[in-house]
Amino acid sequence: MVILVCSAARAVVLYDGSAGTAPESQGWLAYQQLGGSPTHTTAGGKTTLDTTSAMGIQAGYSNYNLVVPVNPSFPSLSRTDGFVVSLDMKLLTESHSSNNRSGVSLIVLSNDLQGVELAFWNNEVWVQSGSDFQHAEGAAFNTTAATTTYDVAIHGTGYQVSANGNPILSGSVRNYSAFGLPYNLPNFVFVGDDTTSAQGSFEFSRLAVVPEPATLAMPVIGLILSLRRRR
Repeated sequence: MVILVCSAARAVVLYDGSAGTAPESQGWLAYQQLGGSPTHTTAGGKTTLDTTSAMGIQAGYSNYNLVVPVNPSFPSLSRTDGFVVSLDMKLLTESHSSNNRSGVSLIVLSNDLQGVELAFWNNEVWVQSGSDFQHAEGAAFNTTAATTTYDVAIHGTGYQVSANGNPILSGSVRNYSAFGLPYNLPNFVFVGDDTTSAQGSFEFSRLAVVPEPATLAMPVIGLILSLRRRR
């Protein structure tokens, strides 16, 4: 059992809403869209992405520009050492035509393509099962009430998701690479709508990664995550 204690100084902030500029202007992320007319706006310390104008839209932000890393200095995300991806987000709306899809997702993949894809519904956070992309384990959670800090900690063969510091979901990492792009890209992070079977809108104000956080073995069941941040 491990407690991960992550210092703000170790975090690589991919998007900082307080800077007042769009995510794709801060040197770590690219915006991409496919189909329809999604909107993405930056104002008031946050960025809002809306794909609700058509079910077939796919759009979002990732640390890759197609198949090329946006920034070659992006850290290696090692499951052996452990790492955390942290997202400050509020879901605004979400609808889906399949119980195996979501209009808002967060994908986190390690340097060996192992990781997890989180799906966000209004009342649940859940995980895509693997390369067959079925609704797997989930946790009841109100994703629309307020901006929430979601921390995804991956270490070894397991992951844990915390919401505002409280663990809500855990399980085994997945390998989605049989599907192909983008799941065969190492050290991959994405937030947005990656399916034509759902649509949604959300706002986010921060996205960061903490590679190789300090670890302390403790005789406790579960994984407790503490991120000390400058607000």
